[in-house]
Amino acid sequence: MSGINAVSFSRRRIMKAALGGLAAASLARPAMAANYPERPITLIVPFGPGGGVDNIGRHFAQALDRALGQSVIIENRSGAGSLVGIKAAMRAPADGYTLLLADAALVINALLADPAPYDFRNDLAPVSMVSRAPYILVKSQALKADTVQDIVTEAKTKEKGLTFASAGVGTAAHMTGELFRLKTQAPLMHVPYRSGSPAMADLVAGQVDLVFTTIASARPYLEQGRAVGVATTGKERSEEFPDLPTLDELFGEFEVYFWTSLFVPGGTPAPIVAALEAAAREALGKPEIQTAFREGGNAAMPLPAKETAAFIEGEAAMWEDVIRKSGVKI
Repeated sequence: MSGINAVSFSRRRIMKAALGGLAAASLARPAMAANYPERPITLIVPFGPGGGVDNIGRHFAQALDRALGQSVIIENRSGAGSLVGIKAAMRAPADGYTLLLADAALVINALLADPAPYDFRNDLAPVSMVSRAPYILVKSQALKADTVQDIVTEAKTKEKGLTFASAGVGTAAHMTGELFRLKTQAPLMHVPYRSGSPAMADLVAGQVDLVFTTIASARPYLEQGRAVGVATTGKERSEEFPDLPTLDELFGEFEVYFWTSLFVPGGTPAPIVAALEAAAREALGKPEIQTAFREGGNAAMPLPAKETAAFIEGEAAMWEDVIRKSGVKI
């Protein structure tokens, strides 16, 4: 079984555990660590206000503070592709009062940089997965190829191939595009932008051909007919776009998600991690947060700490394979 094949198999098993987490969310939480928490908790979001991770974090923080009985305060620490916020969380006291909400950049940054800026396996400890959603492949209206197969054919027959844009080198959307290029062997040139908004603006203007982005980011452009959805990257078809095929059904072993997970600094006492894990499960089981996530194109995903760690190892194996085969560097 190849690296990506083995990863996808384990990821599917891991995700089943999250369904159990939702089912158990209404159960009583175990006794918390003595006297924890006694004061407000800081949740670091390593991106600026208004983005996808920030929106998830704000809904989650509201539900988490009710579950914990203490205020959970968002602190946006953006910069260097989430590195500023990640390092701030790593260096915080391991006492349960500083949390981190991170996405795939946590893993990809560490794999791309040489030397690695941190050890995501030891400098941080996973508490729970929080959310996940498939990416969507969107094409410009100017690109006449309609299906994934047509796009691949167009790229292979066009002298300079096609272009795909992302919010920057090493972002999860960029790496998803590299995986797509490896799977299809289509000549695709990456065009990096400083953020997702100008990438989508140039797609609409016909300056670039393709973008991998979140459903929440793509939705207004699709609803207005300014861009066209082509495929999604989950194992199952999107409930919102059931007519779009998944890249997994077209090519096999293509399962990529925009995910967020909750972390604490490495060395945080196990009873505190367990208390936070139980509180996260309770928070993510609330109908109001599930609705809020769903409206943003995400699903609540209360994966326990152990399974979250296994999922992240699967992510690391998958992206390490893509980086090695694609030659991406930063």
